[in-house]
Amino acid sequence: MHKKWLVVISIAMLLTVGCANEEKQEVSNVSYTEEVDDSIEVSGKIKANKIREVSIDFPATVEEIYVLEGDKLEKGQEILALNYEEYKDEIKQKEQDLELEKLALKKLKGIIETTTVEINSLQKEINQKQNLLDTGEDGSIKIIKGQIALAEQVLEVAEKKYADSKAIYEAGGISAKELEELEMDVNAKQKDKEELEASMEKTLLEKNLEIDKLKDSKKAKEMELDNSRNDINISIKQEELTIKKIELELQTMKKKLEQTYIQGNKVVSDMDLSVIYDITAQRGSSIGGNQKATNFKLMDLSTIVATVDIPEEFISKVKIGTKAEVTIYTDDSKTYTGQIVRLSEMAVEESGETIIKADIVLDDIEKVEKIVPGLTVEAKLYS
Repeated sequence: MHKKWLVVISIAMLLTVGCANEEKQEVSNVSYTEEVDDSIEVSGKIKANKIREVSIDFPATVEEIYVLEGDKLEKGQEILALNYEEYKDEIKQKEQDLELEKLALKKLKGIIETTTVEINSLQKEINQKQNLLDTGEDGSIKIIKGQIALAEQVLEVAEKKYADSKAIYEAGGISAKELEELEMDVNAKQKDKEELEASMEKTLLEKNLEIDKLKDSKKAKEMELDNSRNDINISIKQEELTIKKIELELQTMKKKLEQTYIQGNKVVSDMDLSVIYDITAQRGSSIGGNQKATNFKLMDLSTIVATVDIPEEFISKVKIGTKAEVTIYTDDSKTYTGQIVRLSEMAVEESGETIIKADIVLDDIEKVEKIVPGLTVEAKLYS
């Protein structure tokens, strides 16, 4: 590593010419520049600050490869064509499994909900029937009550007629047979009333038995629910966990297809300008699944720098913005311009020499051919 200086030499020439009695002076200043390449020569390596290692992490077969090692790619440019129909089928099967588990959960919850509805319905029916009995608003009871009231009126009329007729009989106004017929009519009316009252008691008994039967049914339902509720709740919890597990698995499976570099069955570059290298995928090969290998790497050209080593004796001569000319060792016929964008804050010792790392960004990086990390570069820095 060395430094050359630019030397500027000025020569003043004084010529004196005498003619007769007249002296004449001419002063001629001659300036010329000798360019001695004022620069600091350093070396280093190409480095990319952003490199993506792409691994297809779902099972697929490589049907086609559209690029070659070291190709420059634009955003959206196709890299691979994949066949992953089996993986899509796995997702569909997982979705079907999820629906079946959801139906099973709904059925389990339905057992509790249905039984609870039945219990509430029974209680409602009990309350309604009991209220009708307590208020006397039950339809059949009201009919019998009306019949009893009418029978009492009829009996009262018959008894009055019999009492009046008995006085007449005693006065000799009617025969004993006529009085006997009236007495028989009273007895018949009395019997009709008693039968209606018996019917009332029977109906009330039947109504109460009906209510008791409903209460027994409700109690049986409650006992059934209490006995099975714990087991059902455990089953519900298990189903909910199973559903959550399947949902997470589905989310993970689908997310693998939602990468910015996956478009349909194509793998594309998702960087504005990049270089592809370390391509391991081969046409017809299986990738993804349990194979965790990197399929290729993308180097973001917008983050490409030439990292050079500056000896400590020259560090005072450079700064951020220092211009540079860079030659890549693989093609020293071309020189690229650039400037320093970063100077390390720490010196390091390499090969017995103390240096400071500096990053040079190349102008028009998209015009640089076949550039990959690790390539050796030579650079001239102009202080």
